[in-house]
Amino acid sequence: MANVTPEMQLLCKEREKVSFSVEELTNILDGNKEETAIRRKVGNLFLETKTRPPAAGDKDLLETIVM
Repeated sequence: MANVTPEMQLLCKEREKVSFSVEELTNILDGNKEETAIRRKVGNLFLETKTRPPAAGDKDLLETIVM
């Protein structure tokens, strides 16, 4: 587990104070719910592929994500 810095603690406290839906704001910033889902899938795939060697089908990942 990573060390928790004072800055991280402050961010957590501030995030608890928000008076709006974080998910709704995320959807607005991404464009819509579908775009948020795609961005999250891409991010997760990026994290997964960083921890393993490239596979033969990796070049087709984007097509798989948006379908």
